[in-house]
Amino acid sequence: GLSQFTKFRRVLDDATIAPASEPVFHQQFPGMDCVVHARPGFGLAIRMSSSRIFNYESLNNENLHGWFTGDGMTYLYHRDLTQFGEGFWPTVNPYRLPVTTVDTTVRANASGQEYLSPARWVGGASLEGTWGAVGFDLDAYNSTLVAKKSWFLFDDEIVCLGAGITCSGANRIETTMENRRLAGAGDAEFQINGAVMPTNHGSSNSTAAPWCWL
Repeated sequence: GLSQFTKFRRVLDDATIAPASEPVFHQQFPGMDCVVHARPGFGLAIRMSSSRIFNYESLNNENLHGWFTGDGMTYLYHRDLTQFGEGFWPTVNPYRLPVTTVDTTVRANASGQEYLSPARWVGGASLEGTWGAVGFDLDAYNSTLVAKKSWFLFDDEIVCLGAGITCSGANRIETTMENRRLAGAGDAEFQINGAVMPTNHGSSNSTAAPWCWL
């Protein structure tokens, strides 16, 4: 199993590998509550936690805002292999990591690190080492937030689902579908419902967006 993961990392770190040589596999890592899905042109990893695996660790005064990295964070890699490099973590909003559902109550540095949730229903299944289904029972740290998150991983399509997302009280709950660092000049094309947005993105809200594309 680890040899497959090492192979996946080698592909991500070497932008000169020809597409024909890129691996095609789906690998579950139950000992780590992780999943890796690889295809020519892209790779995807899912990081979860459970009653067996800590949500995250903060050691030596590092990873102080890793609060939600074990709450189903999903890493999508394509030709921009630097997406989750050194420029990502200092600038990303740690409450809005890709494909996470979080309680946005303000957190202290390193709060909740090494939390083991009571949830055991975390993992998935692989079909012929090529396709997979993943399930994550979220029982959030220091919150009444619970949710059922699922991923279905096919050849060129990833389906992410959320159900039973509930939280008592007045806490604001947010689900983030994607949060990407804009590479290069930051002028990547962005569409909402087929309309091309200005290249100087800035910040804006849309209350009726069935789909968007970056």
